[in-house]
Amino acid sequence: ILTAFHLDHIEETINQPIHHLHIVGGGAHNNYLNECIATYSQRTVYAGPTEATAIGNLLIQLIADQKIDCIDTARRLVYDSFEIQQFSPINFNKEELFNKFLSTIS
Repeated sequence: ILTAFHLDHIEETINQPIHHLHIVGGGAHNNYLNECIATYSQRTVYAGPTEATAIGNLLIQLIADQKIDCIDTARRLVYDSFEIQQFSPINFNKEELFNKFLSTIS
């Protein structure tokens, strides 16, 4: 619930919508957490790859060496090469849940 709350706050701060969220690293293996984040935030969650740091480092080196032309090509390589799971939100009354949560912690 706090992740969703913070995403809403970030949206307000940057004045731009956040339509989806990418979870990488070890958290990408936690399907329950990713389902909860998708539902509570009402945003699609993409999970994976788990070795994102190493992959990102390699891709930046490939871009620097001009082996691939841009970040969009690098992103496409990741999507085509690694399993990325998608978690879609389940509809519910978000405001009611937030209010209930806030009343329990105050």
